Amino acid sequence: CDINYEKNSASAAIALDGDNYFNNQSILNQLKRLFQLLPFKKEYKSHNFLCLVDNSRTHTAAEIHLNDFGMRPGARCPVDKIGYIDENNKKQTIECYDDDGYSKGLLAIANELNVFVPSKCKLNDLKLLLSQHATFKSVRKLEKLMVEYNIKIIFTPKYHCETNPIEGYWCHSKQYIRKHADQSFQKLTTLMPEAKANFIQKQIHLKLFRRFWRTIKAYDQGKDYLEVLRMFLSGLYDDQIISHQLNYFRRKKRKLKVFRNFDSVLLWLIVSITRLFDDVDPPKNNSDDIVCFCGFNYRKSKQRWLSHLHDQHEHYFNQMLNEQRENRAGERILEQQIKLVADDEHDKHDES
Repeated sequence: CDINYEKNSASAAIALDGDNYFNNQSILNQLKRLFQLLPFKKEYKSHNFLCLVDNSRTHTAAEIHLNDFGMRPGARCPVDKIGYIDENNKKQTIECYDDDGYSKGLLAIANELNVFVPSKCKLNDLKLLLSQHATFKSVRKLEKLMVEYNIKIIFTPKYHCETNPIEGYWCHSKQYIRKHADQSFQKLTTLMPEAKANFIQKQIHLKLFRRFWRTIKAYDQGKDYLEVLRMFLSGLYDDQIISHQLNYFRRKKRKLKVFRNFDSVLLWLIVSITRLFDDVDPPKNNSDDIVCFCGFNYRKSKQRWLSHLHDQHEHYFNQMLNEQRENRAGERILEQQIKLVADDEHDKHDES
């Protein structure tokens, strides 16, 4: 996509009327620009750098993947050559195409790497064998770039927004823009730098970093996700509202243990909804709506949604009960057969 960078900065904006999406290559180009600028910043001279990124696909794309290769000669092959570091810490290169321009295929590559392949080995088994070799170890493009510029990198856990301060920055910026927007594009372009300045002026980053470290310490102390969630939401929302959906199902089917695993998924959904509407003040009344804390009334939608989930899990529960009944019936039949055999043996013994 067409990206416009600010002078002497890695900050950038996507141009309009184009492919307006950051892909992995766009991220790599932006970070490469940042790494080239860092040594020339007076504040950062003679410092070691650590980059913290989340697990989005734009960050975690691998350079090569076994699924992109075919097994036989002439099959699909995404690269001309593969570089890797062997056990002697020396860089090695494997050519993926022969002199006639045909791809070698995974079978020939495995032979060149001295990987033993059993006869009649199938493609999935071959991929499993090669996945253990250093050549096909999943190396992310971003990690390779970091090594090139001698910068360390940490990937935050998946789905854990509270361990990624940048997510808080996006939330604050969107909250400020929604609050002051007049639905015109011209106003939007002026609000974006204002939101950035407001973030710096109010020192919101201190709040986000405190949240980050509190979360890390909580997980280190053995707390689960629900306990960590309450650390941040207990001051904003009533526990009764947060656990509304969970209590609904517990009232309806307290005896269903199957909902225990479902609780965590349901809670994640509630948290996702609240973060989408984090700039909306919660209502004063204690409404019984699924997303009442977002300031919306979805009573009818809620009933349909809950009814659908209830029917779906009722089906799984009934299926589980039927399986248990069949197992018990089978056990009773087996017990009866054993008893009949024992009675026959006893009768024969009496006759003798």
